[in-house]
Amino acid sequence: MEFFATDPRVIRLFAKHFRTGKLLPMEAIKKYCKASNMFSATEMQIVYSILSQKLHGKNPLEKSTTELYAEIHNQYMGVPYVEGTAPHLRIGHLNGYGARYYSYLMSRAVASTIWQQCFKEDPLDRWVTILRCS
Repeated sequence: MEFFATDPRVIRLFAKHFRTGKLLPMEAIKKYCKASNMFSATEMQIVYSILSQKLHGKNPLEKSTTELYAEIHNQYMGVPYVEGTAPHLRIGHLNGYGARYYSYLMSRAVASTIWQQCFKEDPLDRWVTILRCS
């Protein structure tokens, strides 16, 4: 569903100004879609996944959890780690979440493949989509 929710061709069908009720201009919709993809959580999810694997892997750890997080962050994120912070301490996924976190990432990858193969060309033409994905 998130792929449909960020496709301008779909959004233009229902996106209206909250006061006037008029349809939003396509330019505004395209800006919204571009902005919603700008800081995708995928990079951070990869960092969390790798950190989780490291924390639940070989023990004892050879460095502090903060040093480990900073190293992984700097390797996989587009922005550098900020010294003196410990954002990994806020990640509830590291304890008690188990394999559900990784299955979410896998589900997202499968959804992306389905979108690319079946809906990206024209998400509103269900007959073409049915033939394309059968």
